[in-house]
Amino acid sequence: SAIYVSLGASNLNFDPLTRPDKWGRVMPTNRWRLFDTNTGTPTAQSTSMSYTIALPGGVNAIWFAGLKGHTSITVTQTHPTLGTLYTATQTFSGLPISSSWYDWTFSDRSFKRTATTFTGLRPFPGTTVVLTINGASDLSVYKVILGGLTAWGLPVHKGAETGIKEYSRQVENEYGDLSLKQGSFSKTFTMQAWVTAAEADAFFDYLTTIRSTPAVFIGHPTMSRLQGFGIYQSWRQVLQHADYDEYD
Repeated sequence: SAIYVSLGASNLNFDPLTRPDKWGRVMPTNRWRLFDTNTGTPTAQSTSMSYTIALPGGVNAIWFAGLKGHTSITVTQTHPTLGTLYTATQTFSGLPISSSWYDWTFSDRSFKRTATTFTGLRPFPGTTVVLTINGASDLSVYKVILGGLTAWGLPVHKGAETGIKEYSRQVENEYGDLSLKQGSFSKTFTMQAWVTAAEADAFFDYLTTIRSTPAVFIGHPTMSRLQGFGIYQSWRQVLQHADYDEYD
């Protein structure tokens, strides 16, 4: 479901999905923004949202990102004859940013993980998955990505870097006054991966096949700052050990 703009007059009885010459796609509706790969606007819905999706083959993981106001997520996969194949619930409780006894007892407990992954779904066709996200009145979700999870190498090495690219800018009017025009931002991170020598060639080929292809990159399963959806900018392989190679 999406919002379209008419590209001409007398535009009646034309299907936007089959007539792009008549209708221009603007953005998905609020309910479906979290599945869209081209928008920076999250889906917002007070207290609860639920989706039922028919899965194609090959899906064994679901990634949620940009979570806000969330308290729990439940994922259930069923088959029409085999019944329930997978069900799991993750709960999210607020934690204080610092760890002193005073902060733990009295400070605002609003810090939560903003990204999480459900793994272990059965990757064959003909199944249905139900996603249920519960939270507070400010509940919103930026992205939900369904796909095949592929794990490579050893845990992320020390020295990983993360940050953001800011798209806000200062606007100057005709009198020289400056005002801030707030824009979006994109997450960036770099990390070093150690891949065993036995899988180094396969990993090299795999990275080549997903070039310029949007994908979810998970540097660490419990660190939201080392998870992101997008494309990689560059990488290099360093062969200096007998048992493993280093990727930067």
